[in-house]
Amino acid sequence: MGRYDFRPLRVHQTATRLVASERIQSVPPWHDVVGRIPPAQTLVRSQPLQHQERPRRLNIKKPSKLFQPQRITYEEDNLRKEFFGDHPWELARPRVVLENDGRDSERKDWSLVSQPDRHVDGESVVQRQVFLLHGNPEKGQIPNPNMTPARAYDQARKEFYETRLHQDIERRIAKEEAMATGAYFGKTVLQVGMQLEDKVFEEWKTWATAEVIKQEQKRAAMYTGVDNESAALSEKGSETEAVLSELKASIPAQGQEAFGGAADNIRIFTEGVEDARHEQQARSHEVGPAVNLKLTVDLSKRNLYAIPDEVIDILKVDVERLQLSHNQICYIPDVFSQCRPLKYLNLRHNLFQEFPSPVSIDKLFSLPQLEILDLSCNEIQKIPEGLGRMRSLRVLSLAKNKIKNIPPCVKDLDTLRMLKLAGNPLRAELAAIVEAKDTYPPYDEATDNEKETFTTSNLKHQLKVEAAARDSGDGSRDSSPTDAQREPSFPHQAKR
Repeated sequence: MGRYDFRPLRVHQTATRLVASERIQSVPPWHDVVGRIPPAQTLVRSQPLQHQERPRRLNIKKPSKLFQPQRITYEEDNLRKEFFGDHPWELARPRVVLENDGRDSERKDWSLVSQPDRHVDGESVVQRQVFLLHGNPEKGQIPNPNMTPARAYDQARKEFYETRLHQDIERRIAKEEAMATGAYFGKTVLQVGMQLEDKVFEEWKTWATAEVIKQEQKRAAMYTGVDNESAALSEKGSETEAVLSELKASIPAQGQEAFGGAADNIRIFTEGVEDARHEQQARSHEVGPAVNLKLTVDLSKRNLYAIPDEVIDILKVDVERLQLSHNQICYIPDVFSQCRPLKYLNLRHNLFQEFPSPVSIDKLFSLPQLEILDLSCNEIQKIPEGLGRMRSLRVLSLAKNKIKNIPPCVKDLDTLRMLKLAGNPLRAELAAIVEAKDTYPPYDEATDNEKETFTTSNLKHQLKVEAAARDSGDGSRDSSPTDAQREPSFPHQAKR
């Protein structure tokens, strides 16, 4: 048959011939169809064009965003970014992100920022802002045409603040009611966080203090003398007399120590008051001339050995707060009583052995406006009876001294709210009261100032009990239970 087989093309012709010659009895059913639609004339398939290999270009930059999906943006994205940018701590609050079908917020009535089945959070503000801008056409709620995004944000934010404030008040009232019935609560998250921060700060302060001492020791160890020591020792005569004449003016008077001389102390006090005045002028520009600002003079850690009489004239005018802690002061001059505007005096970490000196004790008590006096970390052994004349005193700190007893006049100081005596070798009855703040459970909930206030109240009560016992003539100080033997009085216990 040759190279190609033509029988499929001649099948209709062959069938017609066979029917005509009666070699087949009937016409095949496909005879008419093949006659109307003959087979194709192409016997073989044409080969497709082959792709020619082109030389590859090595410097072609591949598209970097070929498979990156299209960014999907919503209106709420910018609103969330604005709110959480202004309130980053809202992101730290626990949130419920579980939803039924992802469209739960659309079925809520955001005409109010608070919803009955969810907490008020940042998402509530966002949905409330969307409602103010667009309303809810499905429920017939038409938005205000004059509403702008800024006004909607301010209104939603204000409602959010009011709702949070009401919730805080409800929680506080519920806690107070529970405490009134005898319930106790542990420390809050904020209190625990503050304690951790204080612990880290104290560790850092200890490290910083050690580093400062090392730096001071290095500077003190630096050699500043002459190279030829023998030549320095041989210098005598007129040169020595000239040096002594220069130092004569700096020799302190009786009762003063010989560190730097009175001239240095006067210079330090003068510079401190001038710095305080400059700071006062800067602050007066901020608060306005109508506010009369008093001076706060801080001369802590200046190696002062005395308070010269010459500086009283510059202290008695308008100095209200005076800090002289961490110095070497051991007495106060008589003229110090002229500092009548003084309300705060800090003398902690000095060398006082008495309160503060027999010479000037009445002068210190004559300060009419003194409210806070800090004499902690000294060597004081006794509290004088004259303390009862300090009628304006509210806080007296005598911690870490050598005090053994408290005079009866303390019980008559109605203005005294805090008397700090921790770290003193007190007699047993008073020591039990001071140490009681670390043993009773109610103290766990109080702040440090509240603890000191409760302790001071109990100390006054103990002194009144002892005074009543002495007046009765039995000479007993234990005629009634001491405050160390009874629970301290707290506001919520008074209600109960």
